[in-house]
Amino acid sequence: MLSLTQKLNQQQKLTPQQLQYLKLLQLSAIALEQRVKEELEINPLLEESDQSDTDSSAEQTDSTEGSEREELDWEEFSPQDAYDNYKSAGSGGTRDENSQDIPQPAEQTLAEALLEQLRMQILTEDEVALAEEIIGNIDADGYLRRKLNEIIEDLNRFIVETNGSNRVTSLSSGKTDPSFASYDQRFAEQPFGRERLNLPNEPRLHTATGEKEEEVVEEAATAITQNEPPIRTIADLTLEEMASLPIEELARILERGTLQTPEQISTPTNLSADLTREGQNGYPPKEEGLFTLEDGERILHIIQRLDPPGMGARDLRECLMIQLEVSENNSPAHNLAYRVLGETYREFTMKHFEKICRRLECSEEELRDAVDIITSLNPKPGEGYSSIIGGNYLTPDFVVERDGDTFVISGNDSFIPALRINQGYQEMLQRGKRKANGVDNNTRKFLRQKMESAKWFIASIHQRQQTMMKVMRAILELQTEFFRHGQDHLKPMIYRDVAERIGMDISTICRVVNGKYVQTDYGVFELRYFFSEALETAWGEEVSNKVVKGKIKELIDHEDKSKPLSDEAIGEQMKEMGYNIARRTVAKYREQLQIPVARLRREL
Repeated sequence: MLSLTQKLNQQQKLTPQQLQYLKLLQLSAIALEQRVKEELEINPLLEESDQSDTDSSAEQTDSTEGSEREELDWEEFSPQDAYDNYKSAGSGGTRDENSQDIPQPAEQTLAEALLEQLRMQILTEDEVALAEEIIGNIDADGYLRRKLNEIIEDLNRFIVETNGSNRVTSLSSGKTDPSFASYDQRFAEQPFGRERLNLPNEPRLHTATGEKEEEVVEEAATAITQNEPPIRTIADLTLEEMASLPIEELARILERGTLQTPEQISTPTNLSADLTREGQNGYPPKEEGLFTLEDGERILHIIQRLDPPGMGARDLRECLMIQLEVSENNSPAHNLAYRVLGETYREFTMKHFEKICRRLECSEEELRDAVDIITSLNPKPGEGYSSIIGGNYLTPDFVVERDGDTFVISGNDSFIPALRINQGYQEMLQRGKRKANGVDNNTRKFLRQKMESAKWFIASIHQRQQTMMKVMRAILELQTEFFRHGQDHLKPMIYRDVAERIGMDISTICRVVNGKYVQTDYGVFELRYFFSEALETAWGEEVSNKVVKGKIKELIDHEDKSKPLSDEAIGEQMKEMGYNIARRTVAKYREQLQIPVARLRREL
């Protein structure tokens, strides 16, 4: 049986304006700047304004205010305010027109540095293709995280697939492998990695000499058949001999580089000429035109000895040992360091120095010298090139400066431009309300929607700035001793303390402090840093747990590294200082500080 009933209920929902305000509130300084740029792009009624535009617009508005009020009925559209010259107040003024972006120097990426050195090696096109394929899999730290056999299998699979479809790919077609899309534009016109295997059968140049490889091989073979002496290189000549040689012959020797005999000359097909040989060193027989794991190990060995040494290592142990190999240092401490990594690496990582001394039959002094050499090596050889990606800089949202006994809070919002409603579109909207003005309904609807969106966006930014300033003032009032004397005077504080002080919800406080930073006389801190739990001391005073963590770190920094303090010993010393914390609490705080256990902190 059908029936009609009426039901009355209440629901609380957030308006679009409130949702927009909450989203803007939790944005960081850099994210808000990007959000403003996006809004300026999608909303034609929003525009940036400087102070001169604001003043002139205000004078024009005062002179025409009376006539516009007689002609137009603005109550239908904006019953609360007139937005003739509405702009984002409190935006810190306009941008400094004299400020310019600091030009960044041209830097070389990690891949570029390796490829530049690789092109100076005596390699064929196929070998260069394999080397570039390996370099493309090296991460920012300089390690080859992917297994070498997987790289070889992937490259061989590509060769088989392209051979089956008469592989010849045009380098200008724009179809490049996405794995190499991150490399600099300067190498975009050159074949990279597997692209070299797609080139038509044209004479290829030797990577070191610049001559055609077929000509180099033919010349060397002719020298053998005629029983001529090995080809002379630049390394075989003295300064007197170089001065006596004809210019043409000297130029030919310089172009040839360091090639001496035909055995040192690689042919274009050296990776596929020996197709029928059986596997060597445990590797399977080589199939026609495909790479083997032996080829990959040989090319990887070359890459690992490039500068910086250790690039392409598969683990930390291999990286350090390669650096010791290329250092060409034959001192006893250097040789012992190499043995420590090669024979007792596990004991070294566990700091079992007594076991290392017994196994390698060395004294503690000799082991100390070897450990000093190991610790001086670079565990991340590719880290020096990470600046090309761009550093992560903190942009503080507030700056707290001390002025005598008081503090001044400045909002660092100069990156947010002053926004206003575009005067031309505003006049167009006003003309649209008149009859027979030629403006269709769709245009009026579009302008009305964009006008409301611009108004809400400007108001949301203004409200965001006011809310953040209220929270920052409350934090300053509750943590005055911190701003006066430093981190040791941080007081315990929770979100509820600030929420009750400014009359806002705890969730709003969480949105404000997350990802926002303040610059003080003692450094730049995230606003969340000022919130911490309380611990009671022996004399009944409550202190922040961050202060206790600082005391624990101070004890560990000043401990005897030959006999580091255990968690229990740290707890006993903390109790003597008046902080009643258990051993488990010490261990928890130590782990939060990312400090290893006592055994791993030990030094010789």
